[in-house]
Amino acid sequence: MKANEIKIIFIKWLLKKYPSGIIGNEVLFSSNQYRTDILQIINNKMHAYEIKSDSDNLENIEQQLQNYLETFDYTSLIFTEKYSNEKINKIDNLVGLYLITKDKKIKKIRQAKISNQIKKENLLCFLHKKELINILNEKGLSQLSVFELRKNARKIPLNIIKTASIDILAHRYSKLLKLFMLDTNGQVITEDDLKSLTGNILTDIIK
Repeated sequence: MKANEIKIIFIKWLLKKYPSGIIGNEVLFSSNQYRTDILQIINNKMHAYEIKSDSDNLENIEQQLQNYLETFDYTSLIFTEKYSNEKINKIDNLVGLYLITKDKKIKKIRQAKISNQIKKENLLCFLHKKELINILNEKGLSQLSVFELRKNARKIPLNIIKTASIDILAHRYSKLLKLFMLDTNGQVITEDDLKSLTGNILTDIIK
């Protein structure tokens, strides 16, 4: 099963189960330019989903998921029957597990647990220059680079940065989701439709 096929199945499931949630596709995070396959924002919490299709492997999965745990409230791995229980069982127990069966059914293996490993610098990567200037609320910041602004913003409490990050992401992707739902009604979704849930790749590049 291909990654986009799995993604469509799972997005349909999320939209039906959590109709008030906001969903983003291929959301960029961290200065390492990682992208989470699916981001869900619900009840002021961020839930990231990483997909491992039949054409993927679990090489470096621990490092990859650690970046997720240091950025999002909840992290889940979606995988196919290709992967052995032995490998899957070694995944950090904070990570939720979902199996996509050969008949395209979703089987929840384990519920994700909230992460207490979130790093301030990872959340700051979600904020663009204008947003960083707003959160710092100081004079003479417009001449600073995004890198310098993020460095200055590290003095701000984590809970404030986290709230700002969630608000910004919810604002960005709620607009895209609204258009996506008008086109698909959350039911008839094609691979091309997934692009409408993806933010502007050029403006979202983390510098």
